[in-house]
Amino acid sequence: MRAWAGRTAARRDAAAIAAASRRLAAETRRLPGVRTARARVAGTAFRPRVTMTVGCAEEADLAELYTAIEKGPAAHCRALTNKPDLPIIIRFEHI
Repeated sequence: MRAWAGRTAARRDAAAIAAASRRLAAETRRLPGVRTARARVAGTAFRPRVTMTVGCAEEADLAELYTAIEKGPAAHCRALTNKPDLPIIIRFEHI
């Protein structure tokens, strides 16, 4: 019975993380200098992580943009999922 409950909780967490990752991408797209943002859930149900690719303008300050994402959209994503240690991997590309 306990194993089944663990799997059910993991599936519920996975659904919450998927929804939060969509919001993460949407919030990131609103930041100055960002042209595109795509996020997806990776890892396992018990050790999830989010990977995000951010397409930004050539003149975008990547350090500033990274800080803005971490303090805003990424913090919101972690709060929504109640996972303060959720790994969020951000890859930047100039487009």
